[in-house]
Amino acid sequence: LVRRAKLQRGETLLVHGAAGAVGMAAVEIGKALGATVIAVAGGETHCETARRHGADYVIDHRQEDFRERVMKFTDGRGVDVVYDSIGGDVTIQSIRSLAWEGRLLTIGYACGTIPDIAANRLLLKNASAMGFNLGHFFGWSPGGNRRQHIDALDEMAAGVLDLYSKGQIKPEIGARFPLPQFVDALDAVINRKVDGKCVIEMSEEDY
Repeated sequence: LVRRAKLQRGETLLVHGAAGAVGMAAVEIGKALGATVIAVAGGETHCETARRHGADYVIDHRQEDFRERVMKFTDGRGVDVVYDSIGGDVTIQSIRSLAWEGRLLTIGYACGTIPDIAANRLLLKNASAMGFNLGHFFGWSPGGNRRQHIDALDEMAAGVLDLYSKGQIKPEIGARFPLPQFVDALDAVINRKVDGKCVIEMSEEDY
């Protein structure tokens, strides 16, 4: 949100998957940076989680068309930044939800479909689409050098830890599983049964 999307105080941020660990963090960081946050989640329980973590507006995508609601909340203007971890048609409709010179930040494809983005959609709104690959900074992708990677990771971690120390972000553990139930934990995450973080706990016997 800071390094890539350059989110500014007073802007409007749209967060998809807002009840998951990553989306929840985006909601809280967006609020800490002074943005108005519109959260999208599925089902009342997940929506309530997004509200609890500071979202100004919440959309239940199981009940409503998120783009219609976004345009209503913004008086037809659209949003400045979209934080998209879903992909597929959500990405396409998110681009249509951008304001003039808005920015789409794609970080993953939870729906399983990588979208084909029509360049003319970006041209019409003078908009930008960008990606963020955390693995790059761990050396999993080509480019840059080790020192640059470490410096970037230190900078990003310091920013998050500063917000945490001020109480502006409050990570939530939605479920805990022992290591032998690792597959059950993955199933819970994949089926969206967990709000926030799903934690694997290891005993001394597991080491």
